[in-house]
Amino acid sequence: MTSPNTPTSTPPITQIFCPLWGFIELTPLLSRILDAAEMQRLRDIKQLGATYFVYPSATHTRLEHSLGVCHLARQMGETLQKNHPELNISDRDIEIWQVAGLVHDIGHGPFSHLYDNYVKRASEPEHEERGLQLFDDLCRREKIPLTADEIREIHRMIDPKGPDIYNWKYQLIANKACQIDVDKIDYIQRDSFHIGIPHAGEFSRLITGVRVSEIQREFASTRELCWNEKLQFDIYSLFASRYRLHKQVYTHHTVKAFEYIVIGMMTELRGQGAPLSRLTDANIISQCYMNPTMGGKALLERKHAKCVGEFLIPSSKRLPRRQPPNASQHTDPPAPKLRIVLDYIIEEIKIGFVSGNGDNPLKKVHYYREATSPKKGKVLDINNSSFIVPEEFQERIIRLYTYSDNLEEAKEYWEKLIEKYQ
Repeated sequence: MTSPNTPTSTPPITQIFCPLWGFIELTPLLSRILDAAEMQRLRDIKQLGATYFVYPSATHTRLEHSLGVCHLARQMGETLQKNHPELNISDRDIEIWQVAGLVHDIGHGPFSHLYDNYVKRASEPEHEERGLQLFDDLCRREKIPLTADEIREIHRMIDPKGPDIYNWKYQLIANKACQIDVDKIDYIQRDSFHIGIPHAGEFSRLITGVRVSEIQREFASTRELCWNEKLQFDIYSLFASRYRLHKQVYTHHTVKAFEYIVIGMMTELRGQGAPLSRLTDANIISQCYMNPTMGGKALLERKHAKCVGEFLIPSSKRLPRRQPPNASQHTDPPAPKLRIVLDYIIEEIKIGFVSGNGDNPLKKVHYYREATSPKKGKVLDINNSSFIVPEEFQERIIRLYTYSDNLEEAKEYWEKLIEKYQ
């Protein structure tokens, strides 16, 4: 019989096998969080939304990705712990980074980004903010052993704002300064693996070659994540792989056609008062079976809209990235993100190294030179780095889809539509 003074044994480490990273080890804290309903819900949310209707093997889930981010957060944390003893990074600090990596996606709605990009009401918060609220609820209900300060730190890691964007601690999970983080490293390799598309690089050196260096910015001196100068091509390959996935997979014309059906199904369900942000893919797909809805039938029978045409908008027809005060007088046609006109669907899509209206991420990455100044980070001139690293980093395309069988009429409409872009 154990006496009251006998020290208890250390709780066991849980191991989960991942096809990318091998065995992922979870501490008891991480296991408790993983077992919560909010996390288990991610088993039924596909990482790539409706992509599997075109790429049948793209059925991996947000849970798999979250476990991968958790694992890479530990690896990057251990790299920094080993190479920066002056930062006093503890094992607990690394575990907190792992928690942030594990829960960073729990706010996603059905079909991942499809919900936030097309169905979410303007008054609803983005998935990061929804996820933080779910995480707080989870911690209270399950009595997760995290202090209030640790929970606040996790918030800052998942959705850094203001000065936190330029603080190395808040760049591991969501790097808003240069876009290189363990989230991106995992999803690019995971998506490529499941779809079967080889990517241009093997990105483990981005984990082992990271350091914390001093950066002199216009507003202050900061300490941020920097990479070895020798990793320039690996970093270029990371963003090039992202571009290829967006170009060939995420925005594939038939994938988008299936997405339009799913958007309609989600919108209809929302009209019935369903709390969509808490639902899963199965709640939507159930409309295909047992008294299927109109959208459910279309999805099951693959009766999607036909792509009439695609046009790459020339750079000369794009608005400047930083618009002047009188930008409203500019002659560039307004961007119709998604419009439905009679039987036509018109959408403009941005594809590139980065989403939204951000700047070229290759110009935002800071490097250190190991032999001379490992503690100083600097931006390199990409024009002096390689002749094949592009100055252009994003493209805009416009597409027209139709449900009509009159393709000749649709093509005439298409030709008139793109005249303003030519």
